[in-house]
Amino acid sequence: WQEIFEEPEFMEPGLAASFARMIEDFEENIEEMFLPETCLPAGMVKIYIGKENPVSKNEEFSIITAGFDGGLLAILGPKRMSYDKNIGLIQKIWEKI
Repeated sequence: WQEIFEEPEFMEPGLAASFARMIEDFEENIEEMFLPETCLPAGMVKIYIGKENPVSKNEEFSIITAGFDGGLLAILGPKRMSYDKNIGLIQKIWEKI
């Protein structure tokens, strides 16, 4: 969490609280990520940037989701997050499973 809140976006007043609300929205609406139209097959990655986010109306952040056998991995962060780095992390996790 410390690394996330040290990002420049969080120097803007109220953005940390906004991120916390997005996490709450994600947790409260996680079942939407398992609906047939949004559920990802194992090995597939989907990126939702800003207003594309299906579980929160917060436009300041993005979500990277990855399908796993019977599950979902999600990375939440600022829109300018390192998408390549995070997708690489997901790929490393797939290699370990």
